[in-house]
Amino acid sequence: MNLSICIPSNRPLAESRQTMESALALTQFEGIEVAVSDNSGDEQKETYFKERASPAVRYMRSDGADARRNWQYVRNLSTGKYVSIVSDDDLVLALPGANLAELHIPPGAIGVRPQMLMYTKGQGLYSLTNFAVTGPRAIDRIKDYFAKNGGANTTIFSAFRRDLICDVMDLNANFHPIPGGGYQDWPMVLGLLSSGEVAAHEGLAYVYNNSNWLSAAQIEDKIESQFVAIGLPGRTRILVLLLTGIDAFILIARESSNVASEEKLEAASYTLLQYLHAFARDLPSVMSAPETSDSQVAALNNMVASLSSPVDALVEGIRVIDQFLPGYGDKYHAYFRQAVGIDLLPRV
Repeated sequence: MNLSICIPSNRPLAESRQTMESALALTQFEGIEVAVSDNSGDEQKETYFKERASPAVRYMRSDGADARRNWQYVRNLSTGKYVSIVSDDDLVLALPGANLAELHIPPGAIGVRPQMLMYTKGQGLYSLTNFAVTGPRAIDRIKDYFAKNGGANTTIFSAFRRDLICDVMDLNANFHPIPGGGYQDWPMVLGLLSSGEVAAHEGLAYVYNNSNWLSAAQIEDKIESQFVAIGLPGRTRILVLLLTGIDAFILIARESSNVASEEKLEAASYTLLQYLHAFARDLPSVMSAPETSDSQVAALNNMVASLSSPVDALVEGIRVIDQFLPGYGDKYHAYFRQAVGIDLLPRV
């Protein structure tokens, strides 16, 4: 297979049927398969796929699997050279006249990005984006993406080379200290883009259902509820920019990257400082909040003072995490060691 449309699905058939039908329609093209790992527990959905069984349709029940394991299951179920993740409330479509049997990925590119459309029930379709992410060096591609994304990280739904998307997402799934969170798609995309260019695909469209992420208040509430669901304080949401920057550094600088050491360190450092400077701009309200302890304020001040040095900023950023989430400093150092292959701090 050339392309696997992978759907880690949690919604019952009644809520995900349109997604499934849009994906299954793509199997008319030779070389495209659909793989579904289903942890919804909905027997109707299992019957639906049994009735549509074919060499190009792969389905498994994954009852009880969390979101990260469900991704791994669907990845293992698929066989394509390129892998595209599809959320089970979105649509993926072949545009009129398109022939998707060949993806026409340019030499040196690591994947293709569909034309992306946002959708909400109240607003309909809006915000069409159709861009490539280009640049000769990792830092150039990161800067290009920061300039183009418009605040929406729909590029996570692109078709990426299997070895690269599995590398980045498995590091996140197997070793990340926080088992979930609505921000982790950003570091994963940045880790992928550091590895190569992504071309724009004129014949493939992706419709992203943005109904739950439309306003700033909705985004804040959603992220807070996701932290609470995995047993962390809802207030962890104030650390999202810090967490994103540290995660992005780790995945860009990962030992398994295909990018030369100096080049990936340059891109990782640039990305970290972009996020940490943004985090620092939001700190006055955090520091003045009555629930912020003196030790937390001191850690935050030390992080801000370290922003001239990426390594110092990384160390101090992890200390901030440990102040707000006791014990997670060691977990982040272990994650760094596993992914990057070195200790961030000398071991004693």
